[in-house]
Amino acid sequence: MVGTTTVRIPRKTHEQLRKLAAELGQPMTDVIAAALEEYRRELFFRQVEEDYRALQADPVAWREYLEDHEELDGSLMDDLEDEESEWLTDQSTAATSG
Repeated sequence: MVGTTTVRIPRKTHEQLRKLAAELGQPMTDVIAAALEEYRRELFFRQVEEDYRALQADPVAWREYLEDHEELDGSLMDDLEDEESEWLTDQSTAATSG
């Protein structure tokens, strides 16, 4: 069993949580966990966007990034023969179809 702890939250927040959990048919702990994960992801991607903006604000760094990106574009298919490439496509199609 996973350990638990108590967290104090305002009554209004608890009531909102209780109602949302009831609407979703999920335990309140699952709703909290899902909300926290969503918030963590939001913060992560917000930071990624800020980092890209900072990179774009520096013309030299941005040019270097784009050059690196162009150099690596398609590199996953380097040195693969046509038969290997077809096998990868077949595997991908099989995985998505069933």
